[in-house]
Amino acid sequence: MRLDYSKKIQAFTLAEVLITIGVIGVVAAMTLPSVINDHRNKQYVVAFKKLYSNFSNAIILFKADQGCEGIDVASCIESLGYGDNNCDAFAEVAKKK
Repeated sequence: MRLDYSKKIQAFTLAEVLITIGVIGVVAAMTLPSVINDHRNKQYVVAFKKLYSNFSNAIILFKADQGCEGIDVASCIESLGYGDNNCDAFAEVAKKK
């Protein structure tokens, strides 16, 4: 009985596998900060839009409560006697949810 060793088994060596994993790791390390930064920026945009929406709704409710539907909020605040000190008016608007 004679064994035929002329057919070699094709396989990757350990060194080739480790080099490939190393290259993939370097590429991932270079791109991951960019992906994380983009994700954070999207979170900030979503948070800002939510804040803007909530504040806009609070202003609408404030104007409706004060009977100022037809005028802008600055004129409404001035007509209520707050004058140039808008902090008190802002506190009233901030109470609306």
